[in-house]
Amino acid sequence: MASARPSRVRAAPARYDEEQAAAYELAQLAWQERNPAAVEEVEEESSSDSEVEEGPAEDEERKESDRHPPAFPWSAEHTPVQPHAFAPPRARSAPPHAADTPLDFFRLFMPRSYVQSMAEMTNAFAEAEHPVPRGRAAAAAAAAAAGEEWTEATAEEIDALLGCLIYMGIVRLNATHDYWADQTRQAFVADCFPRNRFLALLRRLRVSEGVVGEDERLEKLQQLIDLLEGRLRRYFYPGRFICVDEAMVGFQGRSVMVQFIAKKSSPTGFKVWMLVDCATNYVVAFDVFTGRKGRAKESRASAAVVMKLIERLEVGAHHVVSMDGYFSSVQLAEDLLAKGFYTIGTTRHNRRHFPKELLAEVEEKERGEWVWRQKKDSPLVVTSWRDKKPVNFLSTCADPTKSSTVTRWVDGAEQEFDCPEVVPLYTKYMRGVDVFAQRQSYNKIGRRSRKWFFSLVWFLVDVAIHNA
Repeated sequence: MASARPSRVRAAPARYDEEQAAAYELAQLAWQERNPAAVEEVEEESSSDSEVEEGPAEDEERKESDRHPPAFPWSAEHTPVQPHAFAPPRARSAPPHAADTPLDFFRLFMPRSYVQSMAEMTNAFAEAEHPVPRGRAAAAAAAAAAGEEWTEATAEEIDALLGCLIYMGIVRLNATHDYWADQTRQAFVADCFPRNRFLALLRRLRVSEGVVGEDERLEKLQQLIDLLEGRLRRYFYPGRFICVDEAMVGFQGRSVMVQFIAKKSSPTGFKVWMLVDCATNYVVAFDVFTGRKGRAKESRASAAVVMKLIERLEVGAHHVVSMDGYFSSVQLAEDLLAKGFYTIGTTRHNRRHFPKELLAEVEEKERGEWVWRQKKDSPLVVTSWRDKKPVNFLSTCADPTKSSTVTRWVDGAEQEFDCPEVVPLYTKYMRGVDVFAQRQSYNKIGRRSRKWFFSLVWFLVDVAIHNA
């Protein structure tokens, strides 16, 4: 049997804000009783200020605009998208008239003058590491204590060292010593260098002499980076379609610049942003990511990468920049369009200004159907296409009403599905960096090292070989 209700019921507790308001009112009354003169002054000031205060209508309108900012002007009305023709600069590049052999083309990016500088920097480092004492007896004693006798490197030796490293990328053995071992001896390397001399040169090799650029973390590479950045643009200007993506340089050691990307073939290492010509896979520009500066998160960091890389190109040439969802956004597409660059790429639905109504509309579609929104009086279009799952695209050079077809495997058989024009464009022109990484993996030069900068040195030499 239920117990009888008690005769006394506790009152509901007052809300916290009501308690605070009551306490504040009591404090105000107590202060007014103690300071009657000050109360008169406050009343005079409030009466004079009331003449210039906004009325209730203006104040309410201002609050409403703060709560509901103006929406992005998306529309379902179609405006034909007609991109301008590609207009490259007239003097696009300096043709290499004197280049006839593969070595000549490699010299365009790694000239003999820089190889001589590498020899001088290597000798300077070796001397700083083991200062040469005076006298033959003292030199012999120092060499015996160090376990080896160092002699100055020449430009010919540095050239031969790079040639041996390229050969080691083609003919791969488990350990560096195997190239001189009896059973696995490679005459190309063993006849060029004694083993100890090769290891001594490799250990002391230097490519920069303390040149500090935009980022001090790249001090040991800055001279080589500056050399390549200048020469990449000198001999070749890219075509209409270019792509921006990241490449990973594998490294397992310790460095503040090491990143991890799970889906890459080398998930741990250094991240390099790259701008690549889609027709030839020529590397137009690159930027080594050195990590976040400080704990504060940078705003629009991915967009800043794209804007920095396209600085190497002519403004108003009407290039088409392909990018994936990490980079693309509505604001970036508008910024590129203002500079004369078109955009194609996937995008994420949680990006700012993305039309969220497309998410519900595309869920009701069958595979091969799509919905879109276009900015009023602009070629900027966001398209949601239904594949196995919805895929969102952002473009400024593709008409959403023009269709194409793609092939998919369904139950072990090929089947064609309709798709918007942007899908085959993105599929065709978003593979430049991946093709470069694939080609580099076949004959990647260099040997493993605990020194972080050597991994990036071999990567930059690979870029020179690939472009040559």
